Formats: sequence, C-alpha cells, structure tokens
Amino acid sequence: MMDSLPAKRFVIQTNGFFLDMIPRSYLNRLDAILVSIDGREEITDYYRGRGVFRMVVDKVRKIRPHYRGDLIARMAVSGESDIYEDVVHLLSLPFDHVHWQLNVVWSPDDSWYDFDFWVNNSYNPGIMKLAELWIEELKKAKTWELCHFWE
Repeated sequence: MMDSLPAKRFVIQTNGFFLDMIPRSYLNRLDAILVSIDGREEITDYYRGRGVFRMVVDKVRKIRPHYRGDLIARMAVSGESDIYEDVVHLLSLPFDHVHWQLNVVWSPDDSWYDFDFWVNNSYNPGIMKLAELWIEELKKAKTWELCHFWE
C-alpha cells in the first residue's frame, strides 16, 4: 500500500504482534503506530489473553530504537481498568503517548455490572489523579502527552 498510494502520511493501529517484522524502510515511513494495550500486564491479559502484554511490550521494545515516528499506547478502558494505574504504567514503557477510550459501545450489555458506580468511584477519581500528576509534571517542564489532556 505504501508503495502504491500517494499519501503524505501513513498511520496504523495494530495489536503489535508482528511489529518487529515490518522492514525498517517501511517502519519509518509510518507517522504513527497505535498499539492496542490496555494498561498493566494483568489488565491487558485479562481482556486480551494470557501473555499478550509481554508479547506486545517485547515487540514495542524491539522497534523503539529504530522507529522515529509516534508510538502510541491505545487503551480500551473497561470495568476492570484503573485509569490512573494503567496510564501511569504505560507511561513507564517506550510509548510517546497514551490514548484511551471507554469500552462501552462495543461491550456486551452484561459486561458492565454498574457503569455509573464505576465512573463515579473509579474512573472520575482516577482522571482527577492523572490531571494532578500531569500538572505536577508540567511544573517540572515535563510533558506527558495524554490524549485527553494535551489535544
């Protein structure tokens, strides 16, 4: 596709399983790579299967020294997620940004036991902690590019 399309920019979203198989000449023509990973190991593996977290992180670490573009952790946040813990963990990995979405439209109807309770008692307090941390990092002249705070 890259050789055939006259596009100025290329972006992919991937589960990351085969990132290290992309030839460097194509890898560095990608402006951004969004990698599906949902936070800490136990959370990612809970949603995506045992061993997925380690496989994805291994592939990301393999390409990071060679990839000059934007490497984005792309989270689907659901009831087992702790937005603060999961985002902070992903920021410790070789990603440039963390982007998340609430997994409410695509979830089966019975997967949310009490969505309102979760939002009020887990998600919103976690977002507030992230915002406070983000502000503290800005004061130190460090920018954490979290999609919901910098766009």
